[in-house]
Amino acid sequence: MNRSTIHATTGATLVFFGFGLLGAPAALAQQGGRGRDRPRPGQPETPAAASTIATLVLEDGRTREGVDVREEKFAAIKFRDRGRNDEIPGDRVVEIRYQAAPGAFTGGVSQYRGGAFDRAVQSFTACRNAAQDGTWVWFHATYWLGESQRQAGNAGEAVTELQRFLEKGADHWLAPAAIFALGKAQIDAGRHANAVTTFKRLDSGFGDSWGLRGKLGEADAQFAQNQFAQARAAYETAERSASRHPGIRRQAQVGIGKCYVADKRYDDAVRYFEGIISQSGGVDPEVGGGAWVGIGDCRFEQAKASNNDQNRLKEALIAYQTAVVRYAGVPGAYPRALFQSAQIYRLLNLPDLAKHQEDELRSRYPKSPLVRQLGGG
Repeated sequence: MNRSTIHATTGATLVFFGFGLLGAPAALAQQGGRGRDRPRPGQPETPAAASTIATLVLEDGRTREGVDVREEKFAAIKFRDRGRNDEIPGDRVVEIRYQAAPGAFTGGVSQYRGGAFDRAVQSFTACRNAAQDGTWVWFHATYWLGESQRQAGNAGEAVTELQRFLEKGADHWLAPAAIFALGKAQIDAGRHANAVTTFKRLDSGFGDSWGLRGKLGEADAQFAQNQFAQARAAYETAERSASRHPGIRRQAQVGIGKCYVADKRYDDAVRYFEGIISQSGGVDPEVGGGAWVGIGDCRFEQAKASNNDQNRLKEALIAYQTAVVRYAGVPGAYPRALFQSAQIYRLLNLPDLAKHQEDELRSRYPKSPLVRQLGGG
């Protein structure tokens, strides 16, 4: 998995998850420090002054500290270390921590981590526009600008920024992450056929892990078009092929569970989601959040089919609130859990608690389609 120092991880965590298996970061480690909106003493105020000195974190946990990064390609990260040229294949590097990132960049990271995506868009825009083409600042700021636009609900703008990145960085270390994020943004924009074409770009040249993520993306595009049988087959293929990649395998399992829900096989789906949650070793945030939301969806649908059965409503609410509490901020799962919780609180005649969920949703995701469904507030 690749990640920049905001965790441009190539895998899960964009959201957050280094990169989440769905493309968005799930756990961010910001460059030059955590939680700051202002540059530290000695930190460059402008991208032009940014240092290329960094720490490389390798997949086996080892680090190469204080190296001077000369080139960031997926084929190899090239650098100077103690006066000598060296390089490491990009797929072995999970994180690059630049020692002195521009203030606008670290501010954007802090805002992204806090869910202030509109503010992150402003910071990364300012950073990218001030950066010189071809520098690490330009590439990283452009990538995270695209991701921030997507999380802010600006799918069209996200597509534009991620395409801009790939026009100049088709072989960049972050290229597979940008391809995956572009496909997700195209799904959000309703461009499903384009998304499938984009995900297929991961079939070769970026290793097995990214190839499998591309298959997950294709399945997501099919699911978004209500092609549930095809989507389930694609998720099952990814699950069978991901024995060496447990995080991807579990993400595929969440997709299979969603297809069970779409087929109204609610009890089967719940058993499937519970199996995912109970797997040893824990689950990634996007996987765990998705599974709990899946359980909530099943119980909510069963409640509605039984004239809003109170027990089923409460079971659904427990599942959604588990996602809200345990996986706050996780893309996809968190906003849906808030929205569905609000609906159930109103059905249970608890309007104050419903309003609390709605206010959080409006605050964190003001441009989400779910907010538009809330109406006036």
